[in-house]
Amino acid sequence: MPGQLIISLDFELLWGVCDHADRASYGTNIMGAREAIPRILELFDTHSIAATWATVGFAMCGSRDELMESLPPRDLWPSYDAGRLSSYAYLDDVGRDERQDPYFLGHLWSSVSSRRHIRRSGHIHCRITTAWSQAKSSRNSRRTSRQ
Repeated sequence: MPGQLIISLDFELLWGVCDHADRASYGTNIMGAREAIPRILELFDTHSIAATWATVGFAMCGSRDELMESLPPRDLWPSYDAGRLSSYAYLDDVGRDERQDPYFLGHLWSSVSSRRHIRRSGHIHCRITTAWSQAKSSRNSRRTSRQ
């Protein structure tokens, strides 16, 4: 039987470390990931390598407006005994768009998620946002059909 190797990567940008790091202490790593990820994806494509990428749902947003619109109602936000562990505590730190803030926002997730050999998974915000977006879409569809 041939050997197998599982490749599982996290795509979190600064969201994954904002409880203990910031742009000054970790920004170089984030910018390095922005250079490395396209090259990794190219290698995976060239060699038909399958991989799993997990992401923080917030990192899927390309702008602050998109992020804020994707949030579920505040009463559905998770609560933490240690507030610094909540990504919601850092929403005010997010810049307007990727050009202004490449540490929290970006288009890279669409590059990852569009690949053929990539399996995607998300952390809690992704699940909540998906459910919230589906419910919002369903309500909008019902309103439109009544008109």
